[in-house]
Amino acid sequence: MKKFICAILTSALLLTSMVPAFAASVEVPETTISEIMKAFNDYMPEDPNQRIRIWKVFKAYMLDGNNGIDTIIGALEGENELPANDDMQKVFNKFVDDVKGSYADEFIFFLQLYRGTTVSKRRVSLNNFGSDNKDYSEEIVKTPLELTAEEATAAANLFAGYMTEEGQDKLDVHDIDIANFLNLLTPFNGRFQMTEDKNGDFVLADFSSNYAELLGSNMDYEEVNGVEINGSTDEENGYDILCGVAEMFNDFSDEQKEDFKVVLANKEINLYDEDAEEAQDPADKKDDDEENEDDDSTSSSSSSGSGTRRPSTSKDKNKDFELKAPEYDTTAPVPSDVEADSWSVPYVMNMTGRKIFIGYEDGTFRPDIGITRQEIAVAMIRALGREADAMMAAEAHTGFADNDVIADWSRGYVNMAVSLGLFKGYEDGEFKPNRTISRQELTTVIMRVLEEKVTASASMNYTDADEIHGYAKDYVGMATNLSIVGGYPDGTFKPLNDITRAEAAKMLYNALAYYSYYFAK
Repeated sequence: MKKFICAILTSALLLTSMVPAFAASVEVPETTISEIMKAFNDYMPEDPNQRIRIWKVFKAYMLDGNNGIDTIIGALEGENELPANDDMQKVFNKFVDDVKGSYADEFIFFLQLYRGTTVSKRRVSLNNFGSDNKDYSEEIVKTPLELTAEEATAAANLFAGYMTEEGQDKLDVHDIDIANFLNLLTPFNGRFQMTEDKNGDFVLADFSSNYAELLGSNMDYEEVNGVEINGSTDEENGYDILCGVAEMFNDFSDEQKEDFKVVLANKEINLYDEDAEEAQDPADKKDDDEENEDDDSTSSSSSSGSGTRRPSTSKDKNKDFELKAPEYDTTAPVPSDVEADSWSVPYVMNMTGRKIFIGYEDGTFRPDIGITRQEIAVAMIRALGREADAMMAAEAHTGFADNDVIADWSRGYVNMAVSLGLFKGYEDGEFKPNRTISRQELTTVIMRVLEEKVTASASMNYTDADEIHGYAKDYVGMATNLSIVGGYPDGTFKPLNDITRAEAAKMLYNALAYYSYYFAK
């Protein structure tokens, strides 16, 4: 395999390469993307197998919530050392040490932008760019992004515009399909979008207020490409940073700018919409909020002086939401095996009343037994109102090695849950439908539904926090701080314990309350 790892590092430079991080004032320098690509390639070891090792370790860090990204950033800033517990890690460490010189700031900025994307979107993006094989010596399988003929031409022109002939030879770039290369931009879909002003220049069109807050709280700038960072809130600072990213694109030539617009308008990337209006600065919309505080329509549009569209951010604040106790039909009979004074009664009754959880034919609910992975898949799809889609998917093969073990009544639901990114399956290619789901697994499944809109701290004080697996840590922390899930009186979370049907009913009720508020409004 040829220069494989270069693409993961250099493709992100389309967005970020020329913006040094953590500088008081940031301007786009004259260094070309081609030169930076060549420099990154120089850092790579000659052995293609070692390049694959670097990719695998890097990918593992990127999928370990924010912990992995923060660990790499700390190493690039010299604040911590990376572990050296095996040969694969040592190869990656050598790469980080080499990059720590000239291009550490660019790499850090890319990581900070990626830090605000969801783990589920990162996983799809990185798997499409290169899915792991068990044997690192095997070539990694790539899934190119589908492009129209116009997009493919624009992407090729864009890439060639930054690549000298010498640079292309140095990178062996023809071993990397441009459509595969663009997969690395897809996690930013939904984080922000650009349009153009009357002069045809890039301007910010829309953005996630949660994403802006993350950028504003993690990046310390006074100016980015001529845009002053002087907001009074994290969201305002993040908005300014994103405007600075848009200004970075305006440094490119007219031909390159047009190519960018075509490529970024791809439905999977969705970072550009020529028909969108310019976004409103969060600092400016405060006055509008005060003037229209009794008008629900102000959450989606505004007729402010600039005539620009306001992103739908008024419902994106957790502080606006109050998690309330469940309502249920108090005249309906409580399942015979649920004690009348149990904490679980409102949750069990609410979930069964909505036909999300179904009791047993003998009139019991069995609140204290575990619940299987396929049962949770069914409950989740019912909760999301996607039962019709599940019925349509009932005949399709799930793609898992144990497809035949999955019950007929759950197969369509499993297919839908997987297509929505709620379940991923195991390393051996199985879904394991009859395995009882653990507390950390269900928390992860639930938070994958909410992570696009709901933001919360991932910090937690459980005494057994070290037992929570890396993929679930941020999800457990966020769910805890949102009161979706809680620990035990002894201060533990017990992540590996089977979750009971009663506990699952409470977690799903709480999650649905957030979902209805943030997504249905």
